[in-house]
Amino acid sequence: MSRRYLLDAGPWFAFLSAADKHHAWAVEQFRRVTDFASCEPVLTEVCHRLAYYGLKQDLALQCVERGAVRLEFAFQDYLPAGRHYVLKYADQKIDLADACLCAMAEDVPQSQVVTLDRLFERIRFPDRSALDAALPPF
Repeated sequence: MSRRYLLDAGPWFAFLSAADKHHAWAVEQFRRVTDFASCEPVLTEVCHRLAYYGLKQDLALQCVERGAVRLEFAFQDYLPAGRHYVLKYADQKIDLADACLCAMAEDVPQSQVVTLDRLFERIRFPDRSALDAALPPF
């Protein structure tokens, strides 16, 4: 089975914003991976950040339209797993987008979450194995 790359909001926003301190690292990730998977809560978060910083939300939508990022997750289909992460990591301020990525990673063998969020280094699946996360050097 081939490796799957799951994209979080941080790197996606950094890729679209040249002013972001992680822009160069994010560009490198988009060169390395040509077919990210993600979920609608992550897309929502990216669009919110783009609008907040006065950037066009359409930039994120174009990534989906062009196939660079595929939305492959319906939270309702993974509600028990997503809820598990929301409850287990509530004290660490996990958000719905992060919980969706955790549920996706649990469901998809050989997956790696590309993120800026160190929370993913602490995530454990129900079998106690670690989630694989790609983070920039901090």
